[in-house]
Amino acid sequence: MRTPLGQATIADLVSDVASPSDGDRLIAVAWRGGFPVTGDLEVASFSLSWDGGRKVQGQATVEIVDPDGTLTPFNLDDPLAAGGSRLKLVYHYGVSGNQVDLGWWRIRHPEAHMTWQPYRRGAAEYWMSGSGGITVQADEETATVDLHL
Repeated sequence: MRTPLGQATIADLVSDVASPSDGDRLIAVAWRGGFPVTGDLEVASFSLSWDGGRKVQGQATVEIVDPDGTLTPFNLDDPLAAGGSRLKLVYHYGVSGNQVDLGWWRIRHPEAHMTWQPYRRGAAEYWMSGSGGITVQADEETATVDLHL
């Protein structure tokens, strides 16, 4: 039975953590200016870490699948650019359907890994981005608070 976000009990979550499944996944949505600018992004892999000795304690690395190259951040206002975009991260437990809100993460460094494909139009040849992925390094939202102190 699926428990709505924020409704899972501690016992539910202990059970979920004790029995991970292939259906467990990270849900990531890019936001900019207070609005979502993507749907659920396909996450290939991720890591989260917290260190109480750092000013910004939480850091994440999220590998996002970009099959057609449209998510590649070329400009500061692109969805996965470091110029103000955030990721909303939610951990989804596959067996129970429980979800844990991991909060807001400020994109610090996106790095695209893509293929380039030649495209010929008449005598002119162009290069177009193709499939690949984007490794996004992000800091938990205390990074924003730290910027304003």
